[in-house]
Amino acid sequence: MPYKAAFLTYRSYQYDSGADVNNLHQTDDDAAAVALRRKGFEVTTLPWGEPVCAYEGFDLLVFRSTWDYLEQAERFHDWLGQMDALPALFESPISLIRWNLDKAYLLDLAASGAAVIPVMIVKANETSDLPDYFRNHGALVIKPAIACGGKGAYRILSLEEAEKLQAAFSSIRGNEDYIIQPYMEDIKRTGEWELIFIDGRYTHAVLKKPPAAEDGWKVQEAGGSIDQAEPPLPVLDAARNAFSKIVMACNMSGIGKIDAAYVPLYARIDLIGGLVSEIELFEPSLYFSKCPANQAAELFAAAALERVAAYQGKR
Repeated sequence: MPYKAAFLTYRSYQYDSGADVNNLHQTDDDAAAVALRRKGFEVTTLPWGEPVCAYEGFDLLVFRSTWDYLEQAERFHDWLGQMDALPALFESPISLIRWNLDKAYLLDLAASGAAVIPVMIVKANETSDLPDYFRNHGALVIKPAIACGGKGAYRILSLEEAEKLQAAFSSIRGNEDYIIQPYMEDIKRTGEWELIFIDGRYTHAVLKKPPAAEDGWKVQEAGGSIDQAEPPLPVLDAARNAFSKIVMACNMSGIGKIDAAYVPLYARIDLIGGLVSEIELFEPSLYFSKCPANQAAELFAAAALERVAAYQGKR
């Protein structure tokens, strides 16, 4: 009897295999689904947020495009708590996903010894002084602690900009925590490296650059570039070191306890100027199409099969 796998999405997500070759996230799913089917899996998609019984009978649940959790983070957290008791294998432990949801994880990662872009957390109930931060640290970036795709991010390049944003910051942030980081000029000069690890092994990388326009600084913006490339050795070493610290950093947070020997099935380590900007553990683009001969997708499927078989053997 074949194993059953489900890619978790959101309710209005429209998956149409091969419909848009420019949709890199869907291309990832296509490649992963094909590779899993070669290993004997049945593969389907399911939205998150359904009653737990909707996911019973699956052997593997893979978080892929659960993006609308941003608008309903509390409900997503509650649903994760319900799913934690489900007798199915998640590609990442629920506690690891909870940890990775909030960019405060960067503090844990830095404390564990990873080279991370400095970060300060501004809680929703705390006051902030952006002009003072600018005077002390120079150009900066602020963004929601729970966000993706550059949403809600602001860049401040002058004291005048800091004062202007300060006046509106309370209404902008609403009830959300924010993070403040120094603006990295390297994003314009050399771009952002995104390195993909499958089953603990570095497989491939892409180099993202923002639009060439003077005010372009987000690599997610239209007009930017995404190219397969091999990172310089210092970037690769920094990414490998950060990957090795993931479980330790998560356990330091107190969110949950993960076996120290656990290795994430997949991870993406993003770096600017040799420092980690983010670690993506549950719904990133993995750029399988940028990996020669789809080797990363095949490794993903082989590792998934091994893990499911081992998990089923313990039950």
